[in-house]
Amino acid sequence: MSQELLDKTKYPSSTQQPFSSSPSPIVEKMVENRLRWFGHVERKPIDSVVRRPDQMEDNHITRGRGRPRKTIRETIRKDLEINELDQNMVYEYDRTLWRNLIHVADPT
Repeated sequence: MSQELLDKTKYPSSTQQPFSSSPSPIVEKMVENRLRWFGHVERKPIDSVVRRPDQMEDNHITRGRGRPRKTIRETIRKDLEINELDQNMVYEYDRTLWRNLIHVADPT
């Protein structure tokens, strides 16, 4: 019995997908959701509650030792670079065109 389990894990069958270098559909949908949220927040007025953290000063925050945490700004900037989009595209295009630019097909 243990030999059968070992053989199944060692050699993938024809039904199993080999490892690929492309990102999984779940990761792509997460990127789409972050960029959709980003577009929503960027279109809000500056005095809106959602935009207030952007206006806050980072100087009064004291950090501990070690590597700083990854911020949502860094993640969004990386997502924009990967999809070859610019932050100003949110303002230049209307909502439907922005959604078409960031849309990823459903994984099913």
